[in-house]
Amino acid sequence: MYRLSFTTLLLFAGLFNSGAQTDTILPTLKNGMDFRAFINSQLVYPEIAQENGIQGKVIISFQVTREGCLDSVKVLASPDLSLSRATIKALEKTDCGWNPGRIGDRPVMVGLSFPVTFNLGPGPDTYTSLEKAEKDPQHVRYLVLIGKDYERFPSEIFQFKRLSNLEIDSTKITAVPDSITELNNLSVLILQSDSIRTVTSEIRILSKLFNLDLSDNLLEELPDGIVQMNHLEFLDLSKNQLSALPEGMKGMTRLRELDLSNNRFEKFPMEVLSLKKLDNLILDNNNIPVIPEEISSMHKLHYLVLTGNPLSGDEIKKLKALLPNVKIKF
Repeated sequence: MYRLSFTTLLLFAGLFNSGAQTDTILPTLKNGMDFRAFINSQLVYPEIAQENGIQGKVIISFQVTREGCLDSVKVLASPDLSLSRATIKALEKTDCGWNPGRIGDRPVMVGLSFPVTFNLGPGPDTYTSLEKAEKDPQHVRYLVLIGKDYERFPSEIFQFKRLSNLEIDSTKITAVPDSITELNNLSVLILQSDSIRTVTSEIRILSKLFNLDLSDNLLEELPDGIVQMNHLEFLDLSKNQLSALPEGMKGMTRLRELDLSNNRFEKFPMEVLSLKKLDNLILDNNNIPVIPEEISSMHKLHYLVLTGNPLSGDEIKKLKALLPNVKIKF
């Protein structure tokens, strides 16, 4: 069994047939509980997802009617059907238990959305040190190394041939080496808050990898090989120093979520337009003033985050017209 954790944040998505949006009072739960606390108390991590090492973010949108009831529940993004069902089941327990949103004294229908992150954290079946893992190398599937004093990628890891989930967090590692390809059973690779400047193009060989997290590093560019990872579904590149993406991203045919927040983009990365299955695009806290009209060709897009970019009022108005069915956070 693994230690389970969830993170939840309620986002205001908009009003429906309500006129001006000023002085809006958002819906609250009648039982007085904070929405996040309520959802977290009701969530159950599906056993089938635990057994298969499935984790990630589910994004749900819904409406609260003028009568204070739940309506129009939709899944905007999810790594797995079982996680979607678990999140909806928790949300449905609010049913008609809402105080409706209001403008002044008038109740209004309000649209909301929220992400839930399902995380299989370290537990009894997860190794958290190389020393313990090396005593049983044939059975190591989950390895989490946080805050270690590594300056290079530990070569000891390559003996764990069954390793499927690897997390190395808060180290001084500067590069992902060619030898990463020896870990050919990896499905989840998390290398966050390290000091990584380069990633080998050979990473494309990891054909079972569907979740790659390189957030909070020092990347100024991506390896060309990354565009050949047609099995990748989730890619987190937030909190780096990227200003451009490599060409040929249309080869990433399964990519569903791309996080480019807190980078150095000064114009919209046109390469993402070729990602035909992308559900969730996160671009907050860059320096992008204009979003091209071609974004309307991304027919699978459900969730777009643009907070912290210098978008004009006219640009925001244009985007709302171009993407009427997309939840956009400005």
